[in-house]
Amino acid sequence: MSIKKTVRFVCIFIGLLFVLFLGAAIVIPIFYKDKILAEVKTALNENLEAKTDFKDISLSLFRHFPHLSVRVHELSITGKETFSRDTLISAPETDLSLDIKKAIKGDYDILNITLVKPRIHAIVHKNGAANWNIVKPGDEKNTASGKPKHFSISLRKYAIEHAFIEYKDEQKNMHATVEDLGHSGSGEFKNDLFTLKTQTSCSALSVVSGKIPYLSKVKTNISFDIEVDAKNNKYSFDTKGIKLNGLNVTAKGFVQMRDTANTDIDITFNMPSDDFKDLFSLMPGVYNDNFKDIKATGKASMSGTIKGVMNKQRIPTFNIVLAIQDGSLQYSGLPQKINNVQVKLTASNPDGVPDHTIVNLEKGHLEIGPEPFDFNIMLKTPVSNKWVEASAKGRIDLAQLNSFVKLAEGTKLTGIINANVAVKGAIADAEKRQFDSLDAAGTITIDNLNYCSKEYPEIAQLNSMALTFSPQNITVSNLKAKYLNTQFAGEGSINNLLSYYLHKGILSGSIHLTADKIDGNKWKETFTKQKAKPVTALPAVEPFAAPSDMNISFNAEIDEIEYDHVKIKNVQGLMVLGDEIINVQNVQAHALEGEVKINGHYSTRLSKLVPEMDFEYIVAMGRVVLMRRHIVHM
Repeated sequence: MSIKKTVRFVCIFIGLLFVLFLGAAIVIPIFYKDKILAEVKTALNENLEAKTDFKDISLSLFRHFPHLSVRVHELSITGKETFSRDTLISAPETDLSLDIKKAIKGDYDILNITLVKPRIHAIVHKNGAANWNIVKPGDEKNTASGKPKHFSISLRKYAIEHAFIEYKDEQKNMHATVEDLGHSGSGEFKNDLFTLKTQTSCSALSVVSGKIPYLSKVKTNISFDIEVDAKNNKYSFDTKGIKLNGLNVTAKGFVQMRDTANTDIDITFNMPSDDFKDLFSLMPGVYNDNFKDIKATGKASMSGTIKGVMNKQRIPTFNIVLAIQDGSLQYSGLPQKINNVQVKLTASNPDGVPDHTIVNLEKGHLEIGPEPFDFNIMLKTPVSNKWVEASAKGRIDLAQLNSFVKLAEGTKLTGIINANVAVKGAIADAEKRQFDSLDAAGTITIDNLNYCSKEYPEIAQLNSMALTFSPQNITVSNLKAKYLNTQFAGEGSINNLLSYYLHKGILSGSIHLTADKIDGNKWKETFTKQKAKPVTALPAVEPFAAPSDMNISFNAEIDEIEYDHVKIKNVQGLMVLGDEIINVQNVQAHALEGEVKINGHYSTRLSKLVPEMDFEYIVAMGRVVLMRRHIVHM
């Protein structure tokens, strides 16, 4: 055969292969789509105790050649019973890569999986129930049908792209969010011993526990190689690739799930740099485009060890130390700096008994110009009887902040805050009103505070307010304020503040407020004023959720409210916030030569998405009822 004929034959052969591949790429999705669609639905329903739904699937041989790509569109998984209104996962696209040879035979071996722009909401209720416990127990035979499972997993790679994750633990009073998360992992998952290579990044990590923000919108990048010993359920690592804002962290150790009840942990970590600026980058609102221009001096260190077994009764022992010595901060272009920053913080548990945990901010000190500010706090016995010792003392001249910190454009802030307060004792004793064992004393006063911003240019004035601390409560007195030409005054008391912030307590109290004249038209104009925007579809906004952890009553008296040319005089009544209900009780006023009475409530106890509203208002002139209307919405 001549060279010319050989070349021609090869070209024809390659062309035929291409035509066959192209034909297969067209035919396979058409012939197998309905079958795979049915198998996906069956697999979800037989393996998950949840409501699952998706719009459609699409098949392709091009996306992950030579494997078969299955893309699931608009997947959603919603819990049942108490979680029936909570969506666990929603994802516009979920991309699966299957072994095509097995898929043609009716067995679907998942090689790669990618979630695109998922929204994940992980919730733990107060009784400990978690919405992600949705996998049905079973073995290789499906317990419902007795048929062999057609889906198996031989992962080589997985990924999450542009995810939003929310974790809400009502039992531990903890809330965390992760925004724009990207995560990927790859490895020979079918082997008993392999290296899992992971990359993780997110634009904003926030963690709040007990209403205390530990992290706020922290930019995170993590490069992690994990040695996986699948046979012994042991995961080991040694990495320098953890970055939180400007802070680098190194960590090494292992986590081993010994059995279903016990997990062994042995981890050490530290901050390789001693630069105070690196640690300062974790402060809320600090790490931005101007962070590089901040001048910072001083030394900082952070290190810790976590070692031991974790189960229902015990936690690993740990010792975490954070220290700042002789720190100073100065923003570029500002004349003054914050000096003499000193911090010593330890968190420890010596024996694995949860109740023996101690968190001790032994020393906190800084100087804003000539004014020193000192603070400390210690928490212990968190399980049996939460105990706290804390104090704060200092004077802050808000007018001087412009010399130390860059405020947002258009923001003005002045005023004097004086604090000298200390508290010591068991929170549970305060909740039981056993005040003899609780020591609390001191005052916080605010004088001549003025605030305005670009969004709200009208100056808000807090002329005076005093908070007086005692074992029984916090007394609010001498409250005088002005906003939008309305003069306010108030007094009252607040109970259970420490328990509210450090525990799961209910914030209670009563406040009496008075006001002279409120121009409702001006208030509405101020709070609804927005820049002109092009008309676009607005995202769904959830209704206002009535607070569940408060029991506060507001008794108000207002001389006059003017709204839409109607003057309403001598307004008085009671509003009570508590148990996810806002009660409006016996509100009375005079308008249009008559009397108006309003009673009702707004509740999100049964549903956060569809509030229950029940209001009745009566307009009367003497004994003659001019109008009676009952508004109910559920």
